[in-house]
Amino acid sequence: MAMFSSSVALLASELYSTHGGVQAYGRCLAEILSAYNDSHRGALDCVSLLDERPVESRHRQPLAYRTFYASRGIKLRFARQALMLGYRSKPGRLVIGHLGLAPVGWVLKRAGFTRSYVVVLHGIEAWQRVDWSDRVAIRDASAVVTTTQFTALEFCRHNEVPFRRMRIIPLAVSESAIEESGPVQASHGDPLRVLTVTRMTLADGYKGVDTLIDAVGRVKARNIGITLEIVGTGDEVPRLKRRAEGLNLNGAVTFAGAVPDEELGRSYRACDVFALPSAGEGFGIVFLEAMRYGKPCIGGNHGGTPEVISHGNTGYLVRHGDVESLSRCLTALAASPELRLAMGQKAAHAVRTRYLFTHMQSAWFSLLDELAQADGP
Repeated sequence: MAMFSSSVALLASELYSTHGGVQAYGRCLAEILSAYNDSHRGALDCVSLLDERPVESRHRQPLAYRTFYASRGIKLRFARQALMLGYRSKPGRLVIGHLGLAPVGWVLKRAGFTRSYVVVLHGIEAWQRVDWSDRVAIRDASAVVTTTQFTALEFCRHNEVPFRRMRIIPLAVSESAIEESGPVQASHGDPLRVLTVTRMTLADGYKGVDTLIDAVGRVKARNIGITLEIVGTGDEVPRLKRRAEGLNLNGAVTFAGAVPDEELGRSYRACDVFALPSAGEGFGIVFLEAMRYGKPCIGGNHGGTPEVISHGNTGYLVRHGDVESLSRCLTALAASPELRLAMGQKAAHAVRTRYLFTHMQSAWFSLLDELAQADGP
């Protein structure tokens, strides 16, 4: 019989190479599993599909991996490195950070290199019937974690998985930014400063940047002061710039490109409202980033976003592509600094009570303890 260690290893799709919700969740997981292993006198092993190396500065606290295999986007190398990790370390459990990696966990369990594994689902990839190999791997998993109830329900509906096997553990943000920042009261008559942060590629058209530019144009045409800062890159930026120019929004719409974390923080602090009227967010880490700074958010009334933004409370929800509804929401916020302040305070409170790193860590610790008890000695 194989002798397993008490440690939990991480198989990740990507932690450091780019920004995004999947990457943010993975980095939080790395910290959580490192702390969990440390409390059980173990150490963290990780295999990452897309990374080239760990980047310690992305973490809240210094993080020491025992081993970190960087597969550099080569799937065969990832599978080989995962098997090597399993053979050498025999981790008691695996956490698999993305649906597409689940079959590798299934192979490691069948090979006797781990007792059990947990799979994390994020969003749109799980809102459909998945490949047969993914379904087989999910059915052999000890638990399936999602960031929202919407994703859990959609996955179960399409893949005949009982909902009782799902665990909902949302994304999280650091406590420190909330303590350092708060909602800023603007004056009547000042332009409404709108911020969005997103990728802008052809595949990301569902993010709704077109709709946001059109809505800003409609608000400005009513002689209401408004500006829009767009942070992010992608091959669609030239087309979106032409769209803004066609609406005579030169000076009102700024394309900031990719910015360092410190500068992005300043953009969040300076804005009055964050908007991303997307049709398909699994969760939307950018909403939490804005809410922790006490900013109201406007998001799409789709996917997991309605579980993050409370309509009329912490912001507004609009249908994807509905320029008029979005412009009405922007107009209401432009007219009332008091409304922005009240919504921003509620947004910050929601983060403090539900979406801090300590909440996420506690939920994961409870799940891992439960699985350890079920696995036996």
